[in-house]
Amino acid sequence: MNRMCLRRLVVGVISMGALVGASCAPSESKVIQTRRMSADFVATARNSRVTQIRATLRSSFDDVELTGGDTLTAITTDPVTFVETERRLVADRGFFGVSYERDFPGNEKDTLIEITLDRTSTNNVTASDSNVTMPTPFMLHWVASPISLEPVPLDFSRSSLETRFVVWDPFDAPDFEVGDVLDFSITGSCIEPYFGIIDWEDGEDALELTDVLQDRQPPNGGQTCVIDVAMTLSRDGVVDSAFRNGTFVAEQIRVLTLLARP
Repeated sequence: MNRMCLRRLVVGVISMGALVGASCAPSESKVIQTRRMSADFVATARNSRVTQIRATLRSSFDDVELTGGDTLTAITTDPVTFVETERRLVADRGFFGVSYERDFPGNEKDTLIEITLDRTSTNNVTASDSNVTMPTPFMLHWVASPISLEPVPLDFSRSSLETRFVVWDPFDAPDFEVGDVLDFSITGSCIEPYFGIIDWEDGEDALELTDVLQDRQPPNGGQTCVIDVAMTLSRDGVVDSAFRNGTFVAEQIRVLTLLARP
């Protein structure tokens, strides 16, 4: 939530006792110069061979809505066939603002993704040099040993000393590239959140969950619950210097769902 929206929500709650009328109106792009915008671009691929590209523009604390003919377009280029797919991003309006997104086919390693903010219609500076490449797709497995890779049931006791590991395939270079970041988060209603970063470049090739998950405080502690082990491999790209600032991140996200008993 941006600070301007938060201030409006606080005012709405204090004056009305409710959130009615506290939504945030985006700024119109046609009256904002490109150098006064920040860009937040994300390309996300999950289990299916689809990549969602999402773009959010901001000016000060407000989201920017494209007006006056301004458009956001993304192009993906297959790293093997060099076939290009070009699509205009479409608005996704929420309670707190607006973003622009579209699904694209494919999620292969080194797929090139480029985003252009075309401002020809409003006689502003066009930004066409934002790009990133996708990191490597991977799979998660639940095993008794990272050496034998023996699969085990997805139902386990978090207090047991029987070894349990999450492993990923592929697990090392050259499939991953220097600079790619692999992080994890483990969440569930009966455990304290557990998260961190895998040092894959130094050879870390498994995440052990043997007797490391901590119970939540009562009344949720000591219970059985479903937990999600989410792992994200991310890669940074570049944002056109015509923007004030911004980020462009490509990420592969995989989730392993387990049943954790006390």
